[in-house]
Amino acid sequence: MLMRVLLTVTVVALLSQGCSPVCTVPDAETNLMIPTSGPGFRYVFAGTNSGVFRSTDSGATWHVMTTPAKTFAAGFAVGGNNLYVATNYGVLRSIDDGLNWVTTGALPGTGTESVYIYGPYLFAGTPSNGVCRSSDYGQTWTRFFLGGFRCFASKGRDLIAGTDDEGFILSTDSGANWQPFNNGLPTMSISGVAIQGTYFIAGTDNLGLLRSYDRGLTWHSMDPGTPYISTIWSNGNTMIAGTDRATIRSTDAGQTWQYLGDAFSGVASSIAVSGSFIFEATRAGGVKRSTDAGVTWEKIDTGLTESYIYGIGLK
Repeated sequence: MLMRVLLTVTVVALLSQGCSPVCTVPDAETNLMIPTSGPGFRYVFAGTNSGVFRSTDSGATWHVMTTPAKTFAAGFAVGGNNLYVATNYGVLRSIDDGLNWVTTGALPGTGTESVYIYGPYLFAGTPSNGVCRSSDYGQTWTRFFLGGFRCFASKGRDLIAGTDDEGFILSTDSGANWQPFNNGLPTMSISGVAIQGTYFIAGTDNLGLLRSYDRGLTWHSMDPGTPYISTIWSNGNTMIAGTDRATIRSTDAGQTWQYLGDAFSGVASSIAVSGSFIFEATRAGGVKRSTDAGVTWEKIDTGLTESYIYGIGLK
């Protein structure tokens, strides 16, 4: 049941994880980038149709960064000094906090829509040519499993992914082999994935949030109050999701949901969290920021010339 409530929330301690922009070790329970201590970041990155924008003041002002060409930029990932971004030219890499970028090795097809770090490997999800894995910072790639890969999450040996047309898939050998787990899953298009404890979570754009208690063998509705889920951030029992109505949060593992304040227009495409800071990249609404764990929000777009933001990252 979805309740319109404004809460003052105790911010949970954040674990480092690999799908998001600031750590080298994959976190157990999230598929977004977060630093290991709050606020814990020096830079905020936004992916747009005009390339990568960077902020050095927590999003108050933005500056466009130099990329090899006019680049459509989506998701970010960070491993050590390496910052990666998924683009229509493949995966770009920066070793100077986004000031300069180089193109990594050639990938099949044209472009990537997601990038993820898991253990020693860098993964690139393509729109239709499967998932590719690199062990040398993207210089060379090996392709596994076909389809369109949208998002990743991991915990221990479990690496999960949401796809455009293959549903929910799982690898337990660092991405060398993948197996679909779609029994009872009524849609093959997955917009977000997460792992909460031993449960798998899948976000969809027509059936809301689904949860599996048996490692993907069967799926059950979490009833977030809306059928449209655009992205998921998860840590412990806390989950934040973008919807077509507003940003929502659960602090009890999805039993109940609350609206996070009065958000601006624009469906969230990506969420990043650090301490009491929550950043949202939105479709047509620019970047939104909360500094009080979602109680209040503000639009932060000084110097940001694009309103359609595909990805947000922290470093």
